[in-house]
Amino acid sequence: MSEAFFQFHPNYQVTQNSQAAIAFLDRDGVLNEGYSTYVNHPDEFVLLQGAAEAIAKLKEEGYLICVVTNQSPIERKLWDHHVLASIHNQMFVELEKLNKNAIVDLILACPHKFSSSCICRKPESTLLRFGESILRNGLPDISTGYGMTTLHAPFYKETNWFGDKPRPPHPNDAMVGDRRTDEGAGWGYGARTFRIRNNNSLLSLVPRILNGNDQGDDFHP
Repeated sequence: MSEAFFQFHPNYQVTQNSQAAIAFLDRDGVLNEGYSTYVNHPDEFVLLQGAAEAIAKLKEEGYLICVVTNQSPIERKLWDHHVLASIHNQMFVELEKLNKNAIVDLILACPHKFSSSCICRKPESTLLRFGESILRNGLPDISTGYGMTTLHAPFYKETNWFGDKPRPPHPNDAMVGDRRTDEGAGWGYGARTFRIRNNNSLLSLVPRILNGNDQGDDFHP
């Protein structure tokens, strides 16, 4: 399976920037509260404290923001990608209500279950490579707004978990998540990876992300 979800900010046009670093952010547990039963409706979306300030600080330092998230309820047929877009529209509103500079440039989601063995579900790094291509090279042949698109071979590179960590497209690219699958996706892409645990948050990690000498948390596949 190779179809993935994409969504752009409804009020800001994506401007490609080949020189900017990218902060890839997981969603549930990083930007908002996550639930074992999923976030199923915009009313269930609750921002975590400091998330808006963290994104604003990264944007002010020149980072592009790409949310990469696994959202299997779509394939489970609990709801469709239109519902996912409405949840993200609520996220846009809540972020910018707290800080006008808390702008997410792009959201990418894998809609598949773990058992589907797709090419886009984290810990694969496909979504990160797709996001990097959009933000640095311009939009592929997809409509603006949101929808589902087919991921072609150039964005999929099988991860060699027994080899060395790849070199990233940009040395300051970073992946932030709360699970090993997020760390794996970042590692396979070559990004510096940062893990959110009980005693930290996205905001607390911003100084480390902005420090180009910080190579991130240790991760061993």
